[in-house]
Amino acid sequence: MRGLPAFYPFVEYVPHLPREGAIPLRELCGMGGVPCRASGPWIERPVLMLQTAADFPEGRLRAEPGYRSAVEVHVPHSFCDTQQSMARYALCALARSALGDLVSQESIKNAAWARIDPEEAQKPAPAIKPFRMDKKPKGIADMDQDQFATLLSLCRDICADYPGGVVFIGGIAVYLHARKTNPQNTDFTHDADFYISKSYMGALREHEAFTANRRLDNYQIMMQGFEFNIYTEHQATLPVSYDEISAYREEIDGISVACPEHLLALKLEAYASRKGSHKDDKDARDLVNIMLARPDFRPELCAGYLMDRHLELLEGIPRHLVLQQMTDGNAQLVKQLRLSLEGVVEKVMQEFEKPEQANG
Repeated sequence: MRGLPAFYPFVEYVPHLPREGAIPLRELCGMGGVPCRASGPWIERPVLMLQTAADFPEGRLRAEPGYRSAVEVHVPHSFCDTQQSMARYALCALARSALGDLVSQESIKNAAWARIDPEEAQKPAPAIKPFRMDKKPKGIADMDQDQFATLLSLCRDICADYPGGVVFIGGIAVYLHARKTNPQNTDFTHDADFYISKSYMGALREHEAFTANRRLDNYQIMMQGFEFNIYTEHQATLPVSYDEISAYREEIDGISVACPEHLLALKLEAYASRKGSHKDDKDARDLVNIMLARPDFRPELCAGYLMDRHLELLEGIPRHLVLQQMTDGNAQLVKQLRLSLEGVVEKVMQEFEKPEQANG
């Protein structure tokens, strides 16, 4: 077997892969001659090894969305002399391709055979690269439906791995609420924000590489090229605490999300901090969708987190120009939207003005 390559094929994401013949990642490690240096559901990731077809002489990688979902590794013929050599190629492909599988990375990092062949390292990287949003796109239009479906699948995986300890906020939560009540005006988002319990934060740190963002008082991780912004219980400085958001969380399509009332408080703070920026219209659209997310809007859940500057912005939403954009200029629809939004504003103002409310 020749030395292992420095570069691996780009990853093709597909909705579903066959499970027949696949083995758990922990068994793949044993087949490759290294111990599996991890624990938890990640080590059960199904991996199917195949000899590559003539159409793909350099190999091929296919994967379902999700960081512990099935992977199909098409191994080049030069690495197919034994099951062990195939397994070693597959482990390196999982670790060094865009999949960035952490179990594989940890398991092979001290193996002599996993060192990159110096001759291979001199070769140029493949010209074709996978879709990876390592830099934020200029606008939401850059995100297509399949890519957003991948992001939603990753969010479901996170909720499944940390049950009861993760609540999504921001664009993902707004989208899922709006899809139920205002589907024609939902916006895709290119990243995801979530609140996490302190205990689960420790578990997540064991499996992901973190970057601290001191300006926003959060942490960031990358999964399959998507950015996740993480706010930690008792550490984040968001207007609404983790305990409150967790107590009123809702589940939509397998994803735990903050309730619309708490989202309103969070979004108004974000809107106030960047009013007049390029995100102004997006923030206003989000506020419209949040305010319309439930007919029985509960102002008592958000009024206590608001100050005068938030209320001033809230009062402007029923007459914001985004209503024209969201209705294609249909005057009748604009009027209906305005009346609904004004009803929510009135409820929030009345709750805010009650004597027991702290009024900033």
